[in-house]
Amino acid sequence: GESSAMVEACVSAYAQTVAMCPGDHWVTEDNGGRKRQVNSALTRWLRRPNDYQTISDFLLNLTRRLYERGEVCAVAIRNNRNEVVEVHLMKDGQPMIGADGSIFYWLSGNEIIERRFRFDLPVPARDVLHIRLHTPMHPLKGVSPILATTLERAMAGAALNQQVAFYLNQARPSFILETDEKLTSDQSRELRKLYLEQTQGEGAGGTPFLSWGLKAKAVTVGAKDTELAEMLKITDQSIALAFRLPLQVLGVGDTPFASTEALMSSWKSSGLGFCLNHIEEA
Repeated sequence: GESSAMVEACVSAYAQTVAMCPGDHWVTEDNGGRKRQVNSALTRWLRRPNDYQTISDFLLNLTRRLYERGEVCAVAIRNNRNEVVEVHLMKDGQPMIGADGSIFYWLSGNEIIERRFRFDLPVPARDVLHIRLHTPMHPLKGVSPILATTLERAMAGAALNQQVAFYLNQARPSFILETDEKLTSDQSRELRKLYLEQTQGEGAGGTPFLSWGLKAKAVTVGAKDTELAEMLKITDQSIALAFRLPLQVLGVGDTPFASTEALMSSWKSSGLGFCLNHIEEA
């Protein structure tokens, strides 16, 4: 569905933070320590995933698609030693299961790699990077946390659309015309037309002259309807809650943490820590 500023802020917070964390290839040693590998195929891939993207660009778009759609697919290209030397993000990936339980993917949506290789046949799962979030309906189909905010976003969208219409009408509420006289349908339509000609469009600001004892009565806005800012604030809180993102990270929280370190530690222990580990494991 339609996005919002808060959804964009939450998705960007994850995507941009992950993009600032390029990986390294470490090997665990017998004594419990670890040693950095500097010339392995994985190290070279982590420095340059393909010839048109940096690792920051790759991780940024990978994380965005993961949180916007709930899943993301990429295809791996191997050399003659069967090492992965390139990985290309694909816009669309549809998994399918063979009769023996083998998993394959129909991939599409990358104009560059589709001009270099054929994708008219399914790609085996061993050559596909498929990262997915919660899978409530199918083990190979992830869903985004955005789905949990559908009602809140719909409510906020309806309220904002109403405000747009209100301000397009020069921030004036509608009027009703009252009279004790009995009017025919034609007379009512004619009076309404004359009134609108003097108060809207090119005639906005004009002074209408009313007859037949007509009185203009403004339709006032109730106190509850004026609490738009509070309602939008609740919507933003619901979206941040679904993404497990402290509002303070976005600079809109009311209760500040004692320090930036405590704020980041709180986020890392909830949503960000999962995100980093989930992508690394995949």
